[in-house]
Amino acid sequence: MEVEKIIALHRYALHNKNILYKLALIGHALFLLLFKRYSVKVEEINGSGETKYLFFKALQRFDYDELYSKIVSECKFQKIIVEAKASFGFDFSFLIDFSTKIKTFNKIESRGILDRLYLFTSYLFYNKILKTIDRFDFEILVVFADMQPVDNILVQFYKGRKITTVTLQHGLFVDYEGTYNISSVSYKNVVSDHFLAWGESNKMLIEKHNPDCNVIVCGNPIIKKSYNCVNVRRKFFTIVLDWDVFEKENTEMIGMAMRLADMIRMDFQVRYHPSNDKSKYIINSTFLMQNETLDYMCSEFILGHTSSLIHVAQRLGKKVFKYNTTVPTNPIDKECVVNNESDILCKLSSNFAYSEIKETVNIGSIGDDSLSCYNLFFCNLKTQGLEVKLCVNMNI
Repeated sequence: MEVEKIIALHRYALHNKNILYKLALIGHALFLLLFKRYSVKVEEINGSGETKYLFFKALQRFDYDELYSKIVSECKFQKIIVEAKASFGFDFSFLIDFSTKIKTFNKIESRGILDRLYLFTSYLFYNKILKTIDRFDFEILVVFADMQPVDNILVQFYKGRKITTVTLQHGLFVDYEGTYNISSVSYKNVVSDHFLAWGESNKMLIEKHNPDCNVIVCGNPIIKKSYNCVNVRRKFFTIVLDWDVFEKENTEMIGMAMRLADMIRMDFQVRYHPSNDKSKYIINSTFLMQNETLDYMCSEFILGHTSSLIHVAQRLGKKVFKYNTTVPTNPIDKECVVNNESDILCKLSSNFAYSEIKETVNIGSIGDDSLSCYNLFFCNLKTQGLEVKLCVNMNI
């Protein structure tokens, strides 16, 4: 088992941190190890054939839940659906065969004993999931995101038992070549036999860093033209913020939006990233829409930076402007790139239009077409998904 791939996200948490911060991390990891365990919600569904799947998800977020549910529903075979979360409770299973596990402690590369202790303690906590899942009998394991530590350890464990493993994609990855950040850690640590990608761009990225992984483009089934803008009473535009790693760029976009709103006398809404600390961002409320329930797809146009949402919107034919910075991003039409509010105003004044462009490089099939591709993959898994590739090419 490649322990480094399991603890890679935790190694990133240690990056450039002082001793006090590391002690706090160790304290939290010890708390999890001693006072938390995995509780699971299990559903077993009978289906056709003799092949039995186990689907596993631990990440909790409403959009992830929808994506996961739709993909799982396309597997018509016998299946066990497991959703896990950490809950309070004692579980000392990490002590089983501890003499073997301690050898891992000595193998972990680190800059000091504090780093190694934190990484090892985190690794022991994820080991708890093995006892929970090992009671099930199945032939194919499908995890939601194998760059996550708990999914990663399950995939590696069952690959060791010759179980076929598959991972889904939960968001668009950006190629941060030469940059060390949490996103680059994610796509470099894929361990599954098969990766079901949203589009060709991320397919090439995964293959670049994981040449032994079989990557199949299946698209994103929760993207569909189902938004209703009938009740929108006045025009508005939307800015889509990135996570707080890009706080500077987020702040600059907010400034652009406020100045542009004043220039064109149009309200705007802010679409926050789920992890944003909203207190970091000061917004003049003069043109700010307070109704957060309005679908951003009803916007006149959308301004973003690296968020997946701008590619989703463009895939559906919306007018998108991408803020130009030195930060790496997914491929996008260069005509969409802007440096400031004046660039946006210029493009709007010239009746800039590209709404019919279908951005299939980042996101291939969508809606029912995408669901058909997942269905075909599960049906043809034993043949390495060749028919699925044909399906995707036809739908694009």
